[in-house]
Amino acid sequence: MKKWLLSFVSAILCFVLVIPSTFAANLNDVLLNPETGWKRVDLKTNTKNITYVGSWVLDTTAQNYLGKTSGDSIGSSKDLKLRFDFTGNKLSIRSWLIKGEYSLIIDDVHLGNFKGDNSSTQYGVTYFNDSFSNGRHSVELNLTQSSTYLDTIDIAEDGEILPFTGVQAPLNLTGNYTKAGAGLQWDMVSNATYILKRSTSMGGPYTTIAENLSNPSYTDANVQYNTTYYYVVFATKDGRISASSNEASVSVPVPSISLDIESTVTQVSLFDTFVVQAVLKNASNIYAEDFNIQYDDTRFKLISVEPVDSVSIASNTEITDNTIRLVTASNGANNGINGNGVLVNLHFKAIATGSGKIDALKARVADNGYNEITLPLVDVGETTIEVTPVADFSLKDLGAASYQLNNDKSFLNELLMNFLGAIGLVSQVDLTKIGEALLSSLSYEFNH
Repeated sequence: MKKWLLSFVSAILCFVLVIPSTFAANLNDVLLNPETGWKRVDLKTNTKNITYVGSWVLDTTAQNYLGKTSGDSIGSSKDLKLRFDFTGNKLSIRSWLIKGEYSLIIDDVHLGNFKGDNSSTQYGVTYFNDSFSNGRHSVELNLTQSSTYLDTIDIAEDGEILPFTGVQAPLNLTGNYTKAGAGLQWDMVSNATYILKRSTSMGGPYTTIAENLSNPSYTDANVQYNTTYYYVVFATKDGRISASSNEASVSVPVPSISLDIESTVTQVSLFDTFVVQAVLKNASNIYAEDFNIQYDDTRFKLISVEPVDSVSIASNTEITDNTIRLVTASNGANNGINGNGVLVNLHFKAIATGSGKIDALKARVADNGYNEITLPLVDVGETTIEVTPVADFSLKDLGAASYQLNNDKSFLNELLMNFLGAIGLVSQVDLTKIGEALLSSLSYEFNH
């Protein structure tokens, strides 16, 4: 019976002792030891990284007061101040419950005054919050009454007490590469402006690239291809600067840009004119291009090169009889090439039958002033055009058309109407077209 009773009492004691450590602390709890997931900082007059304003006194009297850690506390005059930063998401302050009061400013926000229940000469919890954002926070504690004594600060187990900044550090800095550059975002700090710094090495040293930012986002357009950048951001208020945010990295890739020669047709008739286009593909923020185009001058004659509306031709130079060099530029910030974009239209005339190539030999491109790259040869393209013979004409056909010059084409025979088109008047251009076809016809007797 006695053994059973002893076991029962032991179980009750164990239950009583275990229960407090499994629940969050309440105000006025003595809390002799920090709870699970917390750690304790015993306040002295020289606790590391805490700034003391005024003549703080280490009080070692009444060491038997329940809850007094290490037999001492600090106090006691009105208007004394403590300043410090802490990391993590938890903060608890223990002070003398029967007397005293203090105010708290955390992350530049005044939270009000805090004190014990005025009925106990113990030390216990007078402030508790376990739901801060997980980051760095600034605390200013002001004694608002005399006979105020502070004993301990509890913070997250993995947290630290750090020097006071007075401004909350920005949280959750993230970055990603976009066509416009390195895009950065972070959580807003109330009533703050921001300083953004950058490095090409993890951990710095960092160089300021933007300051007095009013919005918690920024696009860094001054980036080089094939480079990784590391960023940190600081919040500022009234000349005070926070600790740094977390570091975020952004890798800038080399874009997979290609220059192709494209045509809506792959086959044309002899003496027809046709258009091919120089098209930049998979581009990202590209504003200038330098490229060569070579064509088979035994099959084609280059008639003209025309830019599209959003692009200007800065230079059009003939290198040889069959190769031209073009330098093109976008017309303003809104006309950079993103994705696919046509640079120029090239007008050709078919002058001989057979297959011929129109080829972009090499190309170099530049963005809005920060990068330029030479495209690999595999990324400059070509197109092949087949020139087919026209119908066999005789000198009589040319005579019939010249007889009907300036008359309606309906007076011509079916072969001529199919070749010249059935609508409109016979023109000098039509006569020239028939003459060229006549000379290319292998069945015309004069050619044998």
